[in-house]
Amino acid sequence: YSSISIINNIYDHKKISDLSKETINFNITNYAINVGSYNKIKRHDILLLAFSKQDKIRTLVMLGSGGSDEIYVKNLVHQLGIENRVIFIKFTSNPYPYIKNATLTIISSDSESFSSVTLESLILGTPVVSTACGGPEEILGEKYKNYICQKGNADELADKIILASKYYPEIAPCIY
Repeated sequence: YSSISIINNIYDHKKISDLSKETINFNITNYAINVGSYNKIKRHDILLLAFSKQDKIRTLVMLGSGGSDEIYVKNLVHQLGIENRVIFIKFTSNPYPYIKNATLTIISSDSESFSSVTLESLILGTPVVSTACGGPEEILGEKYKNYICQKGNADELADKIILASKYYPEIAPCIY
C-alpha cells in the first residue's frame, strides 16, 4: 500500500433536514439537548453538574434510553435539584425535530469516535458545545475551538454553554 485515503462518513443532508420538519408535540423553547444512551463514558454527571451551574438555557432535554447509568442519571437530576429543568424523552427514530429546535447540543463524553450527533446538529443549524473527547473536536475544528472544553470539567463546560448561548459563529455548510 503506497497511500492512505480517508473516506468521510456520508450523511444525507436533505433527508436530515426534511425529517427535522416533522411535527412533534413539544412546546418548550430555549433548551439544550443531549442525545444518546446512559453509559458512564457519556459523563452525564458532568453534563448535569455543568447545566445546573448556568441559567442562560432554561431546560435540558435528555433524548435517549438504555444503558447502565440510566437510573443513576435520573437520581442525579433530583440530587442536583434540577428536576423542573430536565426533560427525559425516550429514544425516537427521528430525533431531528428536537435537535433542530434546540438552542444548543451538549456533548459531555470522555470519549467519542465519530460523533453523528455533532454532525447532525450542525447540519440542522444547532450550535454544539463539547468536551475534548475525539470525534466532536475533529468535526468542530479550529473555527469552533472556543466551544470545546476539557473532559471532566463541569465548570468549564458551564462556561462554554454560557458562551455559546451568547454568541456562536455562523454554521457554514463547509463545516459538515
